[in-house]
Amino acid sequence: MSGFKSASSFKEDPLEALNEIVHCLEPGENAFTALFVSNLYDLEKLAPLIKKEFGDQVVACTTAGEVGTQGFQAHSFSAMALRNDATLSTVIPIENLDQFGFEDVKKIRTLVDLSRQSHRALLPNSKTFGILLIDGNSKREEEVTSMLATGIVDLEIVGGSAGYGNTFGETFVYFNGEFKSNRATLTLISTEIPFELFKSQHFVPSDKKLVITNSDPAQRIVYEIDGLPASEAYAFALGIHEEDLTPMAFSEHPLGLTVGNRYFIRSVLKKNKDKSLSFACAIETGLVLSLANRLSYFEESSKLFDNLQSKIGPLGGVLCFECILRRLEVLGKAPADRKAIDQMLIKNNAIGFHTYGEQYSGIHINQTLTGVAFGKAG
Repeated sequence: MSGFKSASSFKEDPLEALNEIVHCLEPGENAFTALFVSNLYDLEKLAPLIKKEFGDQVVACTTAGEVGTQGFQAHSFSAMALRNDATLSTVIPIENLDQFGFEDVKKIRTLVDLSRQSHRALLPNSKTFGILLIDGNSKREEEVTSMLATGIVDLEIVGGSAGYGNTFGETFVYFNGEFKSNRATLTLISTEIPFELFKSQHFVPSDKKLVITNSDPAQRIVYEIDGLPASEAYAFALGIHEEDLTPMAFSEHPLGLTVGNRYFIRSVLKKNKDKSLSFACAIETGLVLSLANRLSYFEESSKLFDNLQSKIGPLGGVLCFECILRRLEVLGKAPADRKAIDQMLIKNNAIGFHTYGEQYSGIHINQTLTGVAFGKAG
């Protein structure tokens, strides 16, 4: 038996869409629910209905696209839930991200410790992890993720940054009957269902290096690379014209940072009028980045699911957070290739959303697939 349930809705009316999700998930049976909502829905209508139907043990956010029961989805509602016979959860709101500091981490640490003690008293054989949903336009993901990892060292956390379609508009995270920006939620999940947190990417470093010579890390803007205007240097490294620096080009040719033997993608989001480049995470002056060589999305993702199954047995479901640039790459593929990817996601019951960034192991990252896989319940 699987403790993982999933649902999707393509109904345009928010009330009808939510009712379809409620019918599939049966909220009264669940200890935790996650809802991923297209930015096209009326959030003011949805928010009180979510609270009415799902109570307190629910998280939600807007998306840059959904991963649901039909694979890659758009203009839809995707959702997952964990049954209450093997799982407990506690949702902790993090408000005012622009003012977040270590005093806030101390308070969260206390709540985590109390919740974990309560969970273990009721589910003594459970193991615990955290899910972070965070405003994708806050530019605070690095600091918040790092501080949580430093302050709560014994809690593995995985998550994603809320999106707003392909337009990079205002993003929203739900808590207690309201969608808001400048907010995150950290959810403590204790479960007896076997699970495994993961990170996957299909890029490896090339030998071509680029040095960041002028940047504004707080705004995630790079002004110069190798002493040249950033867009000029980046286009030259790719062997293309500046006018060809499109979102698809950024998706196909990211940069990366090597730390030890680990390679972290640092994705470009857009070219600005002043020839600077906006990135999806903070880039400091002096960093040496390398152009990435792309592997097969399908093959690397297939290896991921096979590896997860080897660790925890047959998969009951997978909660996933996938970068918008990976989505753009897949949508640019031939129909047969896209269908194969959708079928792979459906086969593994993957549910989640496309993000403006991902979190894993205390680090905010780009152009990756992160999440948590669940085995079958005992």
